[in-house]
Amino acid sequence: MITVRLAGVKDVEAIESLFRRYLLFGESSIAYVESLLGRDTVYVAEDSGKVIGVIAINSDGRIYHLAVDEGFRRQGVGRLLLNYVLENHKDLPFFDAVGWRTPNGWLAESLFLRQGFVIKQEVPLWKEDCDSISFCPYFTGKCVCTAVVVEKPNTSRSSSD
Repeated sequence: MITVRLAGVKDVEAIESLFRRYLLFGESSIAYVESLLGRDTVYVAEDSGKVIGVIAINSDGRIYHLAVDEGFRRQGVGRLLLNYVLENHKDLPFFDAVGWRTPNGWLAESLFLRQGFVIKQEVPLWKEDCDSISFCPYFTGKCVCTAVVVEKPNTSRSSSD
């Protein structure tokens, strides 16, 4: 059974592995994940004790670093993580998220749109002449990816907020 819980120090290596493989193209580090745990709220999805997904949210309602192990995709893990964040952060006035649209698309786009998020903005990630992103597997002399910003008012807040 897949469960979601608050991430802790024991999860640092598993989170870093997910980031390195699926989000940050090899540019992740243990120190980065440790700083993230100290700064923002991070949740993990587990299956039989194995961390299979991660999501983070900051105090402003920015949802980021949603990653699911490739072997567990299309099984509702991303939806479970996103719903957990939305349910447990009802005190925030709105949520937004930034995703990367690669030449293969943005894997989580339909997930966010099904949850009522709308695309607010789409911008190139880097200048075309940037040569400092060689770690990106899509980089071929110019950046071909864009950042997609989605947002959603938090309609689950009570009227007394």
